[in-house]
Amino acid sequence: MKHYLFLKVPFIPSGNVKGFAPFEGTVRIQTEQSGNGAQVFVMNDSGWTFVFFHGDPLVQNGDKVKAGTPVISWWSKNQSAFAASTGGNVENSSVDIALIDFTSNKFESPFLHFSPEILSQWKSSGFDKDSLIIGKTARDSSPCSVGADGERFSGQAASDQYVVAGS
Repeated sequence: MKHYLFLKVPFIPSGNVKGFAPFEGTVRIQTEQSGNGAQVFVMNDSGWTFVFFHGDPLVQNGDKVKAGTPVISWWSKNQSAFAASTGGNVENSSVDIALIDFTSNKFESPFLHFSPEILSQWKSSGFDKDSLIIGKTARDSSPCSVGADGERFSGQAASDQYVVAGS
């Protein structure tokens, strides 16, 4: 399951916001096809991979990290140029996080797998799994519209599907 985070910080200077490894694992880095930064994967021994999208890596490919290690920074160095080329601005630009088990092709909310220390940090800013995870019944009754590429969402989610965190 992917979560989209809208950061209320300017594109420049880049790197104002950090993403931290949610659990211990090994890092893999992949360049974004869009040209907007990189994807940083943190893979743990139980098969789960946490993915950070559209940022600048703070670690190297193959690094071993512990929960709480800074692994990515946002906005990426090229976010401003990317947003300008797609008609975007800070108000409609997001970064994404996802949790995937590639072996069983299973997605779950990352918030179900955070270490207790990491989860408490998110909770202190207003995020908790109960307010972030939309149940299957609600999702099925209001499916997301997907664009022609079959990957990107079209339109905008309803405001009741947003969680606003404190600072």
